[in-house]
Amino acid sequence: MYPVELPSKIKKLFPYENHFTEINGRRVHYIDEGEGDPVILLHGNPTWSFLYRNIIPLIKDRCRVVAPDYIGFGLSEKPAEESAYTLEGYIANLKGLIDYLKLRNITLVCQDWGGPIGLGYAVKHRDNVRGLVLLNTWAFTDPSSFHKKILHWRMLHAPIAGQITIVRMNVMVEANLRSGTYHRERLTQEAMDAYRFPFIEPSSRIGILAFPRMIPLKPNDAAYNTMAEIEKSLPKLDVPTKIVWGATDPVFPQDFAEKFHRLLPEAEEPLLIEDGCHFIQEDAPEKISEKILELLES
Repeated sequence: MYPVELPSKIKKLFPYENHFTEINGRRVHYIDEGEGDPVILLHGNPTWSFLYRNIIPLIKDRCRVVAPDYIGFGLSEKPAEESAYTLEGYIANLKGLIDYLKLRNITLVCQDWGGPIGLGYAVKHRDNVRGLVLLNTWAFTDPSSFHKKILHWRMLHAPIAGQITIVRMNVMVEANLRSGTYHRERLTQEAMDAYRFPFIEPSSRIGILAFPRMIPLKPNDAAYNTMAEIEKSLPKLDVPTKIVWGATDPVFPQDFAEKFHRLLPEAEEPLLIEDGCHFIQEDAPEKISEKILELLES
């Protein structure tokens, strides 16, 4: 079973109404706050909409904030079969939610897997995208040196290693969250309990396992063709784009920010956060919020 409600100690940190709907046959949870032009906040792995808890209150008085949990994450449904998780499916689910909520003229805020998912939607639906805010992400077939060389990530493509480290030991939540945050003191015990909450049981961690196995390390890997199509389409995505990047991120280093700056025709010079890492929402929520509001006002 997967959780359907947050305990009171987590609600104190994340005091927003929970919304649910069915998208493509699966139950999806999302936060929907404020009014005005819609801003969609897309998380990565192994997080959920809670990642944006310090950003939502800074922007919700100026726009409509929608923060979904992907299938397999947060309070959304968690299929037991790894085959249920595909990049194409995540993009289709995002489109389904946008259509269900009748969101027009949207701004997409994309971090980690939110990049391929959000940009995968944007390149197909340019007419419905007002702007982009990119945060330590990627949408390229050439993986970072971290994914290509680090033994841990290559092992995750093997059947047993991923089951042990991610499903049984929950290392993505217990270790990678802290190593990917510069200001680790902000990951209090209460915050870590909130990140753990959707993934208490090993059976709830299949989505966390599926994401690294989707990283295309070579042409015949899952998601390679979809990622290649997204990358090829980026130069046609002529929408205002802000880039905020944690400079100490070992997963997506600074040259990924520069690559987005080159490929996206209306991308601004990246704002590098020297005391920021992979989970930049934890390290620099104020600066991210400023860029979102700048984009809405431009």
